[in-house]
Amino acid sequence: MRHYDVAVIGAGIAGLAAAFRLTKMGKKVLVVEKDDRIGGLLSCYESDGFDIERYYHHFFRHDAHLLALIRELGIAKEVMWRTGSVGYYINGIEHPLNTPIDFLLYKYLSTAGKARLIRALAGLRFIKDLSFLDDCTAKEWIFKQCGQDAYYNFFKPLLDAKFGRFSDSISAAWLCARVKVRSHHTVTGEVLGYFRNSFSVLFKALRCAIEKTGTVQLNSKVDKIILESDAVKALEIQDRIIEVQTVISTVSIRRLKRLCGFSGDIAGKMDSFREQAVNCALFVLRREIGRNYWVNIKNENSSFHVMVNHTRLWGMPSYGDRHLLYVVSYDDCETEEEFYSKSDGQILNQYKKSLKDLFGLDEKDLVSSRLSRSFDGGPVYTVGFLKNMIPFRSYPRNLFMSGMAQSYPDRGINDSVFQGMKCAQTIINEQDV
Repeated sequence: MRHYDVAVIGAGIAGLAAAFRLTKMGKKVLVVEKDDRIGGLLSCYESDGFDIERYYHHFFRHDAHLLALIRELGIAKEVMWRTGSVGYYINGIEHPLNTPIDFLLYKYLSTAGKARLIRALAGLRFIKDLSFLDDCTAKEWIFKQCGQDAYYNFFKPLLDAKFGRFSDSISAAWLCARVKVRSHHTVTGEVLGYFRNSFSVLFKALRCAIEKTGTVQLNSKVDKIILESDAVKALEIQDRIIEVQTVISTVSIRRLKRLCGFSGDIAGKMDSFREQAVNCALFVLRREIGRNYWVNIKNENSSFHVMVNHTRLWGMPSYGDRHLLYVVSYDDCETEEEFYSKSDGQILNQYKKSLKDLFGLDEKDLVSSRLSRSFDGGPVYTVGFLKNMIPFRSYPRNLFMSGMAQSYPDRGINDSVFQGMKCAQTIINEQDV
């Protein structure tokens, strides 16, 4: 039996941020990851001489916690900034929505609807705390602030595509937080950040820093959290017992509930917690599809509703003359069995058909395709989410929960870093008393 001050379950950004801070403060830390790589939803493929994320990602100039971590790791020189463009594909045409002129020319909103939408979105920049909107649906807020025109012709297709049967009950707090994050525009578009050699730069630096004194253990699945006197005593990892003083869990709520017995109010919150399933395909192409970095798709027959032209924004010599395109669809399946009932090949074929129907993709344009899937892609922010949010600690007393389930009113890389650091600092304060 080995002993650690802190064990972190899951090597995503929240878990690694926590482990980084704890090891810097002299704690003996073990990070346990069931996958063969670190990064979680930010992890990368290794392909044709370059690394590329399994799920598209970028960050923002106002991501203070992430940027502070990047500076502390000494990798700020690896960050590059670009102005991203956005389009809305409707009736066979990709409409740009980047400049004031683009917005004025957008024909699917009336002049009055555009004026109300601009006024409502501009007002969000001055609201610091959006929790007062937790019990208001996004639909109600849009109707009141922007009108029915903006709801039906702009927002509803996006909400339906992302949340499916839950779209009418999504919290206005989430919607406003998402819009607010994306409102830091220049006159030509939104400024976004990325690493010169993918997010693997960040994770390699984190792992190197953690392993100076700590341990990162891959291909290791935690089978059970062992309790004694209402506190975590040890972890069972593939028939081995690891004694721990404190545990930080960054895994999904569903998985955590299977690892540890919960009861009472916390168990009820876990049972009602909804997570979103996501399919994300990466196509390597010989030609570019679409004219914008980010394209929302409004088409009932399309098998996906978001398209991200990675190389339009981040084209780098390592990609050669290839074009990297992500297509994404969300699912509101009730069970994992239902979600995984379709094979990867079936989903990729559906995506290829939609790319052919919408953009004329031919087989000769395709170099390769890969699909990543997660049944636990992030919280579904329905009304009342704040009241029912699972706290970052409750029972057992030395078990902390960190990551997207504790993020409000929206999730993101920056908030995951904050959540991980928050857990680490609380543990440091308590263990050093």
